[in-house]
Amino acid sequence: MTDSFANPIPGATVMLMGQQDSILKTFAVTDNMGNFVLKNVKPNAYLFKANSYRNQPYELLSNI
Repeated sequence: MTDSFANPIPGATVMLMGQQDSILKTFAVTDNMGNFVLKNVKPNAYLFKANSYRNQPYELLSNI
């Protein structure tokens, strides 16, 4: 994950929630390079959320 200047965002919380029920399915925290892995994600419609103390929250609806 990077900011608008392409700088990594370490320590951000990344969450994947069900679009229909808003139940948290899985989450991760970005490493020093802004990388993260969401494990055990099944095909479905999701709400992707990312939060960091330095940046505006980010949300995206997506089908995986």
